[in-house]
Amino acid sequence: KDAIDLYPFLRDGYEQRREHLIKE
Repeated sequence: KDAIDLYPFLRDGYEQRREHLIKE
């Protein structure tokens, strides 16, 4: 359950980082 709770949190951060790199 812990992993599932962190999954969305990590996915959100990963997607945001990818967008930042693409924007750069």
